[in-house]
Amino acid sequence: MSEQIINFSAVGTHVKGFQVEIKSADFTIKVDEPKDIGGSGEAPNPIQYLLASLIGCFIITTVYHAKLRRIKIDSISVKAQGKLDLRGFVGEDNIRPGLQEIVLEVSIVSNEKRERILELLEFVEKHCPVGDTISRGSKITVKLV
Repeated sequence: MSEQIINFSAVGTHVKGFQVEIKSADFTIKVDEPKDIGGSGEAPNPIQYLLASLIGCFIITTVYHAKLRRIKIDSISVKAQGKLDLRGFVGEDNIRPGLQEIVLEVSIVSNEKRERILELLEFVEKHCPVGDTISRGSKITVKLV
C-alpha cells in the first residue's frame, strides 16, 4: 500500500486566565483548568481532553477493526485514568510533567468468544493513532512566528 498521509491542524488562542479557545476544522473547543489550580472550571483541562481523545480513538479503532473481522459489538465503553504529579508542571527537577501512566478499562458487550475480543483489543492497542502518539511519542517542533 502506498503512503496515505492525512494532515490535521488546530489553532489555539488565549482568552483569559487559563482559558484557551481552539479551532480545528469547523469546531471550536474550549480549554480551561479547574478552580482549585487557578482556572475558572468552565471547560475540561488539556489532560481531560487527552484522555477523551484517547478514548474516542480507541473506540473508533475498535469498532472499525471489529467490522473488518466480522465481530459484532453490541456496545463498547472505555474509562481512562491517568496519574499526573503537579510538581513536574511547576518545574521541579527530575519530576516528569506528563502523565506517568494511563489505564484503559474497556467494556464490550458481544456474543463473540472472549479470545477473539482479546485479540481485537491487542490489535487496537497497537494501531490506535492517538494511543500510538501517546505511548511512542511524536516529535514536537516549536517555532516562534
